[in-house]
Amino acid sequence: MKNNLKLLYTLLGLVFLFADCTPDKYEMGASISKDELKYSILQNPEDPNMIIMESLNPGFTPTWATPYGQSIRVKDTLYIAFPGTYTFQYGVLSGGGIVEADAMNITITTTNLSYVDDPLWTALCGGVDNEKTWILDTGKYGLASGPMGYADPSATQEYENFTPNWEPGDVGQTAEDLAATMTFSLKGGPYITTVKPNESGGNESGTYFLNASTHTLTTSNASVIRVASFIDNASNWTSNIKILRLNENQMRLAIMRTNSEGPWYYIFNYVSKTYADNYVPEDVPDPNFNFGDQSEILSVTSSKTWVVDTNTPFNWSDLNGNLMNDWNSIEDYPDWTGYNAAAAANIAGCAITFTKDGKVTIRENNGTETEGTYTNKQSTNTITFKDAIPNFPVAGWVNISTTAANQWKIVKIEHDVMGSVSGIWFGNRDASEPQYMVYHFIVGNTGNEVDVNKAMKKALCGTASKTFKIDTNWPVDWTNLKGENGWTVAGTQDGWYWDAATIASAQNASITFTQNTDGSVTFSKTQGGITTTSPCVLDAEKMTVTISDTGLPAFEGAGSWLPVTGPTYKWVRGTFTNVDTDGFWLGVVSGDDQYTIYHYILK
Repeated sequence: MKNNLKLLYTLLGLVFLFADCTPDKYEMGASISKDELKYSILQNPEDPNMIIMESLNPGFTPTWATPYGQSIRVKDTLYIAFPGTYTFQYGVLSGGGIVEADAMNITITTTNLSYVDDPLWTALCGGVDNEKTWILDTGKYGLASGPMGYADPSATQEYENFTPNWEPGDVGQTAEDLAATMTFSLKGGPYITTVKPNESGGNESGTYFLNASTHTLTTSNASVIRVASFIDNASNWTSNIKILRLNENQMRLAIMRTNSEGPWYYIFNYVSKTYADNYVPEDVPDPNFNFGDQSEILSVTSSKTWVVDTNTPFNWSDLNGNLMNDWNSIEDYPDWTGYNAAAAANIAGCAITFTKDGKVTIRENNGTETEGTYTNKQSTNTITFKDAIPNFPVAGWVNISTTAANQWKIVKIEHDVMGSVSGIWFGNRDASEPQYMVYHFIVGNTGNEVDVNKAMKKALCGTASKTFKIDTNWPVDWTNLKGENGWTVAGTQDGWYWDAATIASAQNASITFTQNTDGSVTFSKTQGGITTTSPCVLDAEKMTVTISDTGLPAFEGAGSWLPVTGPTYKWVRGTFTNVDTDGFWLGVVSGDDQYTIYHYILK
């Protein structure tokens, strides 16, 4: 029945507010004919821009179709700011369905700008006779981390009283998403125009309604701009969108997710185009990282050779060392970078060897070697080269090179499963943006390779078996498929996934890895006094644990929805050498680019 209600969004130039009043008692009512419908739609003689609607059929729930939405109140009032001819239609819910009267038109010849005289109107569109263009936030304007975040609908999420639970920055937005614009105008009426290179429907023109008292936004014949890959996840992009923040420079809107993943708020972040075009970032100094002894990282005991990683030779990172592009292979690099399989041959032979006593050897792709020296400044993570300066042409405009001062900053390091440093991202600070262009080097063949499968088995089984439990101080996190961008912290858990019942279920469960006499591994899960076992395959090359006949212990309470089903789990965090002290994190794929990971520690 609800889906049969008509929403007539027909004419432009309307701004109205439904008057706040006590909800009426809604009833289906007996059958009624069209001739029996009684109602009034009148203009206030003292203010003709005020339209008063009243149902005169007691015992029936009214259905008012207005030019900009619907109402089911017995008596309601609309405040229309601009002149024009507007269409209304009255109906009631009866035992025989919806019965509607003929549509009627009301012509307004006056303007009442007091209805749009509110700071929120000014923030949204610039005020009467103005317009304002908004774009998605890229995360570079000092306001939000990116175009979209998430919020728990069971918590308070209201205007200037909201708490996002995850703001990842990168949600897979494309350049086309970030090129979209929406313009709100109040020139003769509330008009919205959109430019959407990221959507097949293209550009739109329509109207909008801002309810300043309820902090909601409704659009007609156009929708707000959004990250296109999330469109199918929500069913309402136009009606009574919740405004969480709206000021001169920033707007944040909450869209309810309605797909099979369950209800959750997407928080879309926007900045005004004027603000973005004129934004000058603060002069943020380079941060300094504590990677440990940089001399040990670069050269170990005597020397170490680092080769360019042809799989992912370059990227960009923020000032905290978080990579900004999800490039994990040659195929991931877009055409504009110029990097492809052919270009990889340009750097396949490039390497740098650091010695403990400050000498460096640069090997070009053709095998030519140049010797020089380097200094290592631990306090600023900088390496300064002398006489031998890295300069490796990659593709087109991309060169692996130092700054004008012949320096690199160690921006990010990577560890292998044994805890050794296996990769370094050297970086150059961008002159205009708070970011680094970073170059990826991995350790060359040392001739001292470790059997990682044996190391993984020893980490989990010891000499015979080991038992682990969930770390209730830091039990769960969410990361991308590279194991990065996790956001939970030790000692702090949110009630939407972790409560007393969840803790109790975690404390009542454990997992055990046992090495059998034939070298195979058995996995055991104990929960609620019941133990189940399964063959277990450890693959240190792929960093996976496959449990064919059972799975990880399930959670209860607020965490009952947390995914634990395998059979294959990803070892996302932790080194084999530190399992006994730090534990390890096993991950379950829970999205297109997401692991839900669980922290197990020795019991």
